[in-house]
Amino acid sequence: MRLFKKQKKGQFWCCFCGAPLVCRTSWFAHVFLRQQVFQCHFAPCSASFYAHTELTHLASPSGLPNAPACELPPSNSHLTAMAQKVYENNEAIREEQLNLLQDEPEEDQQPHVREEIAS
Repeated sequence: MRLFKKQKKGQFWCCFCGAPLVCRTSWFAHVFLRQQVFQCHFAPCSASFYAHTELTHLASPSGLPNAPACELPPSNSHLTAMAQKVYENNEAIREEQLNLLQDEPEEDQQPHVREEIAS
């Protein structure tokens, strides 16, 4: 039986008594790393927890025209989306790929070695 109300989305709860945790202090250890100390809201328990929130990847770049570069690496989904845009906007790449699928050999290809020996 839980003594405390229903959990809110994104809120931490004490693993000992089930009470919500309250952030007592937090500070930036780095521009992409925030350290936090949580304490159980239930006074008889008063368990304390240490946490950190870290930014690890860039999901999408800033839309500002003069935005500085970010030190975080781009996420895999962002790299895939960029490659897809380049492919869609570049007609030459699609033409080269279609040429690779053609059955006819192109004129500038070199003849096989066996054909040269037979001559």
